[in-house]
Amino acid sequence: MAEKSMYATNAKPRPITVPKLHHATFMTLDIDPMVKWYEQVCGMQPVYYAEHAAWLTNDEANHRIALLRLPGTKVPVDKPHTAGLHHTAFEYDNFDQWLDNYVRLREQGIVPHVNLHHGMTMSMYYVDPDGNGVEIQVDVWGDWLKS
Repeated sequence: MAEKSMYATNAKPRPITVPKLHHATFMTLDIDPMVKWYEQVCGMQPVYYAEHAAWLTNDEANHRIALLRLPGTKVPVDKPHTAGLHHTAFEYDNFDQWLDNYVRLREQGIVPHVNLHHGMTMSMYYVDPDGNGVEIQVDVWGDWLKS
């Protein structure tokens, strides 16, 4: 019988000051379709754009997603069934906004590949042009403390 991880049963102390997640960086084979897709799906706008890189944001941060097309980048194999980032997630404040976004994207031919009710959130999972998972969610309770 496999031994349970200590993380499964014991709360671990956090650093005194915890950092917040700022951005994720993706390697890509083609910047343009990725910028267009993240703009359509998540309202991300490039704050910097070049043939080999783009930095995107949809809020006050200088960027939330970075896209890099570096020499030697290889085609991904068997996403999402290989080790690495499975998906990124974006959250709407309420159910109506979340559902309106689904309708807006559906009218553009962008549909989720799976929908899940997680109990604490309802989620639609999409796939970007490079095969990365993107979750669009709404908190079921409308309150992080409750969920």
